[in-house]
Amino acid sequence: MSTPPAIDRAVGRRGAFPLKLQHATSTVSAVHRLALVGDAAHVVHPLAGQGLNIGMYDAAGLVDSLLSAAGLGEDVGGAAALAAYERQRLASNTATAAGLHTMQRLMLSDDPLLVAARSLGTRCSQSALASCVLVCGYVRARGFVTSAVGSH
Repeated sequence: MSTPPAIDRAVGRRGAFPLKLQHATSTVSAVHRLALVGDAAHVVHPLAGQGLNIGMYDAAGLVDSLLSAAGLGEDVGGAAALAAYERQRLASNTATAAGLHTMQRLMLSDDPLLVAARSLGTRCSQSALASCVLVCGYVRARGFVTSAVGSH
């Protein structure tokens, strides 16, 4: 096996797209027996790294809707099954996207009160995380809890 060649220059034009909230008007089409999931259905700012999580929940929601339809003897690609998926995910995706959009706007703001609140929130969350790590370490070291990783 040989080493691939080193990349020393870009070929072609560089592309870019705006990092903004986008959501499909409809995430299903019974006519085409189609359901959009993940980034095909919605785009959120990568600020909190939630795009993959939302896509995984979409996939799980679609599977749930299709299995439910199959269990009832319905057409898994039909309007009822696809509408159930869309209903199930719409509220969650809208709330998550709105929260991420708000977080993005707060992070970009230079308003002194928002900057102070943002700094305080960051310090509090870092402190809470550090406390959680210390407590978990203490509890584990005292044998109150054992790790389930690798145990059978």
